[in-house]
Amino acid sequence: MKMPVMECHGIRRAGLITVAVISVVIMIVTGYGYVAAQRNGWQQMPGSLSQISAGSDRNVWGVNREGKVWRWSGRDWESMPGRLKQISVGSRDDIWGVTESDEVYRWKRRDWERVEGRLSYISTGWDGTVWGVNRNDEVWRWSGRRWERMPGALKQVSVGTRDWVCGVTSSDEVFRWKDGGWLQVDGRLAHISLSSDGTIWGVSRAGQVYKHNR
Repeated sequence: MKMPVMECHGIRRAGLITVAVISVVIMIVTGYGYVAAQRNGWQQMPGSLSQISAGSDRNVWGVNREGKVWRWSGRDWESMPGRLKQISVGSRDDIWGVTESDEVYRWKRRDWERVEGRLSYISTGWDGTVWGVNRNDEVWRWSGRRWERMPGALKQVSVGTRDWVCGVTSSDEVFRWKDGGWLQVDGRLAHISLSSDGTIWGVSRAGQVYKHNR
């Protein structure tokens, strides 16, 4: 099944880097660092970020090209402690990130707490489920105490809940975790994000935005 493209008028030419989904609101970061949100149409937001993540409770965090961490207040971006290359928000109580040296951290009330292991990308779901991948495309899942090696090889993973996990390979193939194994999904994407209604949102290497209903 071919995935339908969602037109992003006025933004598409910039090239998209990441997409984050908050219920029915989609937020993206373009190749120029612009932040945009979509509900009934795209609207450019203040700020410049290299990556963004949104939780189920509408908590939105992001990082810029210098690794500075920012949190959306509802009106503007608030500077937060720490330096990260990538951040993932499940809810206000489940926020994880990785540094340029692949160190793993989770947010604890007012500061970051170091977690064992090294990952290049991390994702946390709305129920607190956490998966990640390292530079060798190895896939890992957090048990609550340690990282457990999972099958497969992925460059990026996205977690909705324990039972709703998808990822993309180094060749942009899309897979969904089901019954203890990976099931391939139609299409090729460079980056994906899962929504609470079961939709997979993603961007291609060309910067086009796609959605796929499971």
